[in-house]
Amino acid sequence: MLYLKEQIFRLLPGLLMSITLCNDGKHGFELLKVRPLRLKLSIMKTLPDNELNTELQELYLTGKQWLSDVEFLSIEQCFLHSLLNQPNFFSIPNAASRFADDLVRTEGEERQLYLHILGFMNQLELLICQATINLEMQLIEDFSLLQTEVADALGHLKALKYRMIEQKNIN
Repeated sequence: MLYLKEQIFRLLPGLLMSITLCNDGKHGFELLKVRPLRLKLSIMKTLPDNELNTELQELYLTGKQWLSDVEFLSIEQCFLHSLLNQPNFFSIPNAASRFADDLVRTEGEERQLYLHILGFMNQLELLICQATINLEMQLIEDFSLLQTEVADALGHLKALKYRMIEQKNIN
């Protein structure tokens, strides 16, 4: 099975590089391509209501932290895949395939979570930049839902990792 992983690194303010890695499960990661990403830097016009603006910016920063958490999930999943691809990691034949199925499911959930977080942050950015704000209850509900989903995703991957290690120790 072939796994692709794209990492984005900030070299200088305003300069990002995308590095795509490939793992065939046998030889580790190999570098496929490196490309610069151009950023469109703009100055955000903020709201006249400083208190509300500050609260919205704090929500935005929380969204950035969630994106960091999702990136951590992705790195952990690659690590767990590399463990599963090691020959004889588990002495029970079906154990690796069960864990691989769980990992594939968590990767799909992680991608959906990433997209939800980006949508939430885009919504916040629009609110931060508008001159007048129409806050809706949906924003608070979305925040609460995402907060729970991020915590659940981190907890699920942690539990999966512990189950893998426990299964390995039993063998």
